[in-house]
Amino acid sequence: MSGAGARAENGRDSLAELFAGSSNFVERVPMLRVAFERAAATCTESFASATVQPPQIALQKIESGTAVELLGAHDRRSAIGVLHAAKWNARLLVSADRGAVFAMVEALLGGDGAQPAQVPDRQLSRIEMRIVGIVFDSIARALEAAFAGIADTTFAVEGTAEEIDYDVVGRRNNPVVVARLRLEVAGRGGEVLIAATRAALNPLRQALGHTPTRQGPPADARWTQQMQSGVTRAHVLLTAVLDERMGLLGEVAGFKVGQVVELNATAHGRVRLECNGERLMWCHLGKSQDKYTLRVDELVDREQEFLNEILSG
Repeated sequence: MSGAGARAENGRDSLAELFAGSSNFVERVPMLRVAFERAAATCTESFASATVQPPQIALQKIESGTAVELLGAHDRRSAIGVLHAAKWNARLLVSADRGAVFAMVEALLGGDGAQPAQVPDRQLSRIEMRIVGIVFDSIARALEAAFAGIADTTFAVEGTAEEIDYDVVGRRNNPVVVARLRLEVAGRGGEVLIAATRAALNPLRQALGHTPTRQGPPADARWTQQMQSGVTRAHVLLTAVLDERMGLLGEVAGFKVGQVVELNATAHGRVRLECNGERLMWCHLGKSQDKYTLRVDELVDREQEFLNEILSG
């Protein structure tokens, strides 16, 4: 094959890869799923303290296709937001269908789901669009945290509308990747889409292509707090040793009340602080308000103590 033919063949392969089907690209970037799952969990947590009925947001699937194929059903039927990813030098689209919009509007305005769900076929009001902007801002912050350590960037909401501006993704037939999330609150909800162009994600393929590491089950924060509180509040007995000297068993057996036992230590010597037989600190003896005190001088160096015992033995 000639050089020109080989270059043409490589060009066709590159184009085929660029416009590959949904499974190929998504499977090659497993960290993208990890990031969107993190973002969904972060959004759920952020809204939990702001609503009577905490919403649940979960990633359903990630698809790859053209913009009009994956976003067309939301056009003119949803609230649309444009997110600027600064370090990616790209813009993303986020779309919430009317079910998701009205569910979040009611929840954020204090609704508890007692009234029947309504999804009126009308334009969204200014108040509703302002609330949608707050929701999109929370999604932007969640994405920023989710991609931290994977493909760091900041996300900022540039605007909201009810119609998709396909210029944000280049054109209607441009290849995009769309994360479909399901939002549920008080028995109602809808779909939220987050779309990024393949052109924006291609430079990140190396970072997104790592195989996610397995993580153990998350720690129970309440149990950890109780355990820490119990341990730190436990009572322990401390023993201060001024001096020690060897003696015969017969001598010790002959000790009497009032007898004076001579020690080599002085009031200016250091006192060893122990707990359960373990040497902890060296201290200086003092007195304050008719009570003996200990001022910590330094921690016991266990390795040096061990060496000293060997040398003295």
